[in-house]
Amino acid sequence: MILLASVCFAAMFAALKCLPARVTTPEVLFVRGLVGVLGAGIALWWTRERWRPGSLRINLIRSAAGTASVLCQYYAVHEAGTELATANLLTQSAPLWILLLSAPLLGEHSTARTRWALPMGLIGTALALGPSGAGERLGLVLALASGGFSAVAVLYVRKLVSTENAASVVLFFMGFAALASSPVALSRVHERGGWSAGEFGILLSVGVLGIGGQLSMTQAYRFGSAASVSIAGLAQVGFAAFFSFVVLGSAAPSASAIGGGVLVLSAGMLAVQPWRAAASVASGVTPDRAPRVP
Repeated sequence: MILLASVCFAAMFAALKCLPARVTTPEVLFVRGLVGVLGAGIALWWTRERWRPGSLRINLIRSAAGTASVLCQYYAVHEAGTELATANLLTQSAPLWILLLSAPLLGEHSTARTRWALPMGLIGTALALGPSGAGERLGLVLALASGGFSAVAVLYVRKLVSTENAASVVLFFMGFAALASSPVALSRVHERGGWSAGEFGILLSVGVLGIGGQLSMTQAYRFGSAASVSIAGLAQVGFAAFFSFVVLGSAAPSASAIGGGVLVLSAGMLAVQPWRAAASVASGVTPDRAPRVP
């Protein structure tokens, strides 16, 4: 499920790169929110589950953090012009934050081997930043900030999906994102005029890919610990690199970015196995029957 989510999110960012500069980030989030509400509602109808998002307080914290994370992601890629693969790499710093936060927030304690992944990932993130100009630095900082907000969001998702269905959690988040972005988005559309057919098509594809990734990711948290699923989600970096260099034809990254990426992905591989075992014990599933976390 997390690999499917990674493909959807990487393709979503590639579509975002194709969007004209005149369409602002709040407009993208607004459309994604509306499409997300529709998609999550269809998922609830299809599975014949009732809307049951769970605790209002936890949902509000999760939705606010998730909305802030998406805004930072979209601004970094769309308006700050950050290269797609590098932005995704820094956005995926969320597992490093989760290794720090999952114990106090969820009671999921890591092993000694897993704790080695944290400094390795931090060094990799620093290398990935590399030397950058003033114009690019804002996008890189926002991509890192997105990882921090994402860490908070996914930890609270982990709390919610332990008792509630995934589509209800996503529906609440998408509705929150649409409402939060609507004043700025609608104001911009009113001032500038509506979207062209091509712009609307790209916005719609961003929304569809976003809800596909969101539902897959939220469902994944039913089968693994917050750290293991998020670290497995580092595969998104590889998919983003494919879309960036093969599909969009972006320039190759610097040597420091490649070295940093190798360290971050190595940190993910180091941390997955211990957390997979922990997830099996926490869920009451015997190791030989535990759901496989990529």
